Amino acid sequence: MTLYPLLDATPFYNSPDTLRPNMHNSDVSLHHLSPKRILTLLPAPHQQGSLVSIRTLFTENTNKIQAFNFEIMRVTILTLCTVATAAFTSTLYSRRDAKHHSSTTTTTSLQETIAPPNQNFGDPAQNNFGDPAQNGRMAPNNQQGGAMTTPPPQFRDSAPGGLWPVQDKWDPSNSVLVHGETLRTSSLPVEVNNIHMMLKSDGRPIVAKYELWMGPDYTPWILQAYSEDGITRPVNAMIATPKRENTIAIRNTANMEFPFEACLKIDNSLGEVRQALSDIGGGNTKIIQGGALRSYPLPEAVESVQILLKTDGRHLKAKVELLQGPNNVKQAFEVYASDGSYRPLHIVIDTPGGGNMVRIINKLTMEYPILSTVVPLAAKNKATGDITYL
Repeated sequence: MTLYPLLDATPFYNSPDTLRPNMHNSDVSLHHLSPKRILTLLPAPHQQGSLVSIRTLFTENTNKIQAFNFEIMRVTILTLCTVATAAFTSTLYSRRDAKHHSSTTTTTSLQETIAPPNQNFGDPAQNNFGDPAQNGRMAPNNQQGGAMTTPPPQFRDSAPGGLWPVQDKWDPSNSVLVHGETLRTSSLPVEVNNIHMMLKSDGRPIVAKYELWMGPDYTPWILQAYSEDGITRPVNAMIATPKRENTIAIRNTANMEFPFEACLKIDNSLGEVRQALSDIGGGNTKIIQGGALRSYPLPEAVESVQILLKTDGRHLKAKVELLQGPNNVKQAFEVYASDGSYRPLHIVIDTPGGGNMVRIINKLTMEYPILSTVVPLAAKNKATGDITYL
């Protein structure tokens, strides 16, 4: 295909010399001109009867160019689609294999970490949930054997910091009824570093959202909570409020038929409890990479567990679920923190009955790992029914 097809095939004039001088070397592209404009460029003797031929040749030339451009575009699009599909398929299978490997490894390690369900958790004479040979709260995660570095358990008359049960910690004078689709706020002075927030209902579900406000338009910490039964499993969360004046907001995101009661207590000693939990965790503190999950099967005797999620200062976005049976979610928490070191997630979950499992999911990418600690807080003696605090 030539650049100027009209100059190479011109049946409507006798000789190319009859065209105007230097037209072939001009900057005008003939296939961009209209047939009438081309006709005006011909000498007067050749203009008559040539309009039809010019128009036909002009149309054929334009169709060939359009068809050629369309073919190039079609081949380019098909190539790009093939490359994108191959890249997406490779990424999808890589992520699936990574999650499967992480989940399998997690389950194995947790079964070695947590004592089996047939041991007696509530007998103080047995140091580690029924095994006198172990000196830690949890069974050692030591493949090569040897003594545990975790200190021996100190059985208490009550939970550390009074975190559990909610009924003993509840203060009616500091409680308020939050109806469905409503918001309650409470301003906190600078000297307050930690608060204990509890929610309960008359047995109906709880769907709530905590927000920590700093200033008019900054929310560094958000927690969404769900509980299937507000009596059996109340919401029990400890919130860090360091450095400056804060406002805590509580939203009931359920319908009007599902109100709940909220109780807020200021307790600056919770920072020491949180630090003690990190120290006690020892081998139970695990790293959960971004996009991975970790499961903690709980023995039947455990009545409640403490959960602490934190980072090294990076963002924290995770989901904690209490399952009883296959994919039967009894309680769930979803947290976001702009700084997982200053504002970690510290919660207590009631785990009555058997078949309970805690599942933690890191919802961020690989650049944002989190440290998770899950430690039993209270256990029930099978023989006597007494509660022992660990």
